[in-house]
Amino acid sequence: MAVDGVEHGRLDRQHELFRKALGGLFLKSDAVRRALAPKQDVRPAVIDIGTGSGSWAIDMGRLFPHAEVVGLDLVPANLTRPPPPNCRFECDDANLGFDHYTNSFNVVHARLICTGITDYRALLSEFSKMLRPGGVFLSMEADMQIFDENFEAITARNEGEPGFTWLERVVFSSRSAFKERAPGGTDSGYMIPKWLESMEWEETGTKQLYLPVGPWEDNMDERRRSVAESMGEDARALCEACRPLLLSHGYFPETVEKWISSADDEIRNVKAKQYIRVRTTGPF
Repeated sequence: MAVDGVEHGRLDRQHELFRKALGGLFLKSDAVRRALAPKQDVRPAVIDIGTGSGSWAIDMGRLFPHAEVVGLDLVPANLTRPPPPNCRFECDDANLGFDHYTNSFNVVHARLICTGITDYRALLSEFSKMLRPGGVFLSMEADMQIFDENFEAITARNEGEPGFTWLERVVFSSRSAFKERAPGGTDSGYMIPKWLESMEWEETGTKQLYLPVGPWEDNMDERRRSVAESMGEDARALCEACRPLLLSHGYFPETVEKWISSADDEIRNVKAKQYIRVRTTGPF
């Protein structure tokens, strides 16, 4: 997907969506706050891998003004607000490793980066070396699959078949395109907990969050409704952001236009009851 001001604007809005869904910048705040408690011998430090628009890093810098916060991505962040003085941004490729950052951070955060990583298991080994004793690894990845109202995965279907949704068509086709670019990357979110277990990481678990695409659930409270409305907006924007990817994969422009415009109408008018599932990994 193109990384420009429009995409970073979407990531800013997505950041606020996840803040509402998680109830903050991260789950299990005790472990994070303990890892970032002020220390006399060394300044606590945080790195945000794949920082995108930089919103998470900026908010962490403000929440922990005594800590050093680094946002890292392939391209510069299009910042819409000035970062605090303890927050800086670097351009680097996570696929190249982090030997220069061994034993440098108390918190390593990675959100929605798997489609750009060639070997996520190897990257986890890099994260392990980057963390100081007692450090915390936090990740969030979304399944490139859509789920129905019963939390069952919606399989690829043809238009008109029961259970077919246009959002699933866009996501399924985009997943195929991503898999061609980075084989295995689209499945990393599912594998992260298994890899961490095999690597014998301590105090690490995973939680699954099902986020409704639009406010279709019954008896939603104000916060849940806000999350659902934001998820619908993000899903619509994501479909549009996938347009260049789908075209580069060889789909005809008129086909891609039909998929995206139909998905936009489906989400905007809440014509299907759908969830997007995200997996959060941390010291649970």
